[in-house]
Amino acid sequence: MKIKMIDARPGDGRRDAGSEAKLVRRACWLVPILLILGRPAYAAPSESDAVPVSQPAAHPEILEETNTGEAQDWKFETLLATSLTYDDNIFIQPTDKKEDFYVNIDPSFAFGVGNFRDALASFAAIPHFLVRTGEEDLPWKNFAYVSYAPDVIIFSKYHKEDDLNHDVRLAAQEERDLWTVKGDIHFQTESEPDIDVGRRINQTDYTADLNAAYALTGKLTGGSELYGNHTNYSGGLASTDGRATGYLDYQVAPKTAVGVAAAGGYLDVAQGANQPYEQALLQVKYLPTDKLSFNGQAGEELRQFQSQVQNRSQFVFDVSGSYDPTDSTELTLRGNRDTVASAEYADEDIVESVYQASIRQRFLQRLYLSVAGGFAHDNYENNEPNANVQRRDDYYFYQTALSSDITRHGTIQLSYEHRENNSSLAAFGFAENLFGFSASFLF
Repeated sequence: MKIKMIDARPGDGRRDAGSEAKLVRRACWLVPILLILGRPAYAAPSESDAVPVSQPAAHPEILEETNTGEAQDWKFETLLATSLTYDDNIFIQPTDKKEDFYVNIDPSFAFGVGNFRDALASFAAIPHFLVRTGEEDLPWKNFAYVSYAPDVIIFSKYHKEDDLNHDVRLAAQEERDLWTVKGDIHFQTESEPDIDVGRRINQTDYTADLNAAYALTGKLTGGSELYGNHTNYSGGLASTDGRATGYLDYQVAPKTAVGVAAAGGYLDVAQGANQPYEQALLQVKYLPTDKLSFNGQAGEELRQFQSQVQNRSQFVFDVSGSYDPTDSTELTLRGNRDTVASAEYADEDIVESVYQASIRQRFLQRLYLSVAGGFAHDNYENNEPNANVQRRDDYYFYQTALSSDITRHGTIQLSYEHRENNSSLAAFGFAENLFGFSASFLF
């Protein structure tokens, strides 16, 4: 299981149904780092910004700059992130814990055209923390780039766990007055603890995502998404998930849009019953000011099993919100429910419900204190008649971190994090404490 906060930006509008923006995956290493990021700074929207289409007329001086030849020049961007971590339970075991120090070294290299600096910073393996990229306020962000981010992990004692992971991404986006199209192809390897399997495991992900939105009228916006993901495990069960989504949003008020969405997907598992599924969803976007935003989507999912197991229906949701009561304070909330295939058990799915919250406070101009926490409930359900694991996991985490801008392009952080999994199967319960120092520099 991997838990990470999704960046809920105003104007984004809808949930990426099944995209790599899923809150819960299966490794637990990334848990709250993204929570401290919050939303990138953005320009205060005008009333016409309520529909999810960029409106450059509100920023004529920026539009003039982005239309220059310089903004479209091919360029090379780099980011360097590194961290030192003490972990008192590196194998997430219930007893006989093993402790160690380890170092992550994560350079990122990208080559492309357009304004992709902000995208590069947010997708880094260890994210660029608090420093502005200079592209947050642009009315349009048009780009195409390819990036490579190796992740070197070196342990002090358990050198058999040393590894070199890879992250390769090809992404493009085009925004105009009435429409937006963006796509992403992503390859990633990871060697991290996995709550589902209860140990460290090597994992490889292949992901593709393509979505588009078009303003049909001044108040009606339509959009669609195609998404696919294939995950392999070294010593675990592979799975493939594909999904197509379409939606319509209607602007009922200057700062409020409501809509409907429908999704159809197919989950292919290595061992067990494959599963077509459908979702009928209602959604709402509320952006009364530049300090308060809410995006919500909820509905019913019907899942069929290509076995003797009866069809199942369940309530699914994805909600996010943020509130900035002052210029120095930011609060975020997020909740999500989804179904994934188990990598540990044949014939089993995991229904994952996740709830997260964070608060970040700036003081003395350059210091940021962050507190984040969350809860995930994993319910194992059989997809074949004879499978019956009867496993339930309740996973908790909380983190506190102190970050500081040390230069215009760099941030450092000290953090403490506690993770705990209470499982109905004792072999999968664990408690873990991590102390870390991290640094990130965008060049």
